[in-house]
Amino acid sequence: MGIVAHYIAKTGALRQSVLLLRELKGQHTGANQAGLIFSVLKEYSILLKVGYFIMDNASNNDTMIEELST
Repeated sequence: MGIVAHYIAKTGALRQSVLLLRELKGQHTGANQAGLIFSVLKEYSILLKVGYFIMDNASNNDTMIEELST
């Protein structure tokens, strides 16, 4: 799984950072993905700063977003 953050720096410059590039252990369920994403967002202290997720159209991504929103 890869997580990349795109953001605007204090200088106004567009920036991007790779937050995670790791094999997702176990099944690729929405719940497993949500757990990993939640821990990364918490580790970087950006839980309340995320505005959007961009991903493919797999149904487990819908489940992952539902898990994160609760």
